[in-house]
Amino acid sequence: MIFDKLYNLSLYGVQFSSIKNLIDLCGVDDIVKIDKNTELHDFKIIPIQGEPNLDFERNILEAHIKNFDIHITIAGSDIIAFSNIDDECYLHKDYDVDNDYALYKSNQIKTIIIPEGYFCIIPNHFAHMAMYGISNSVKKIVIKIPAS
Repeated sequence: MIFDKLYNLSLYGVQFSSIKNLIDLCGVDDIVKIDKNTELHDFKIIPIQGEPNLDFERNILEAHIKNFDIHITIAGSDIIAFSNIDDECYLHKDYDVDNDYALYKSNQIKTIIIPEGYFCIIPNHFAHMAMYGISNSVKKIVIKIPAS
């Protein structure tokens, strides 16, 4: 996982050509202003307003095959839970091709806090769950980026 300040997102275009393509199409300043689900070429940009949630299954996470995620926190602080699908969790629900996700269960979950103005790139080998037991409101953007 990569965790950094939002103004550094374009630096990762060197390692990820798809991030460079996204930034070329729509600069970081414009991405954070998007307020409805938007498809931009191969990218899906999803704004989310999350409210406190302490009633959820703590050991279920999702993972993707076709896309990887970038989570950008616009306001508040997000908590992302994660676990490596190779050796820290097991399949709970088979892969849904149409919606690009499988569900995993894990007892080896770690968390990272993504404060306002930061982002997190979540590669495909991590099962994850955003807004994991948040106790505050969170405004964020999730970007689905083609993995290949």
